[in-house]
Amino acid sequence: MTFIPVLRIFNKLGLAGSFPGIWLAHSGYGLPLAIYMLYNS
Repeated sequence: MTFIPVLRIFNKLGLAGSFPGIWLAHSGYGLPLAIYMLYNS
C-alpha cells in the first residue's frame, strides 16, 4: 500500500520502469528492511 503513491510519483517524473526508478525503490524499501532485520538478529 505504501508503494502506490511512490509509483504515481515515479510515473509523473518518468522514472517508472527505468533503472534509476528501480534503484530508488530498492534503496528506499529494501535497505531499511535489511538494516532492521540485521540489527534485530
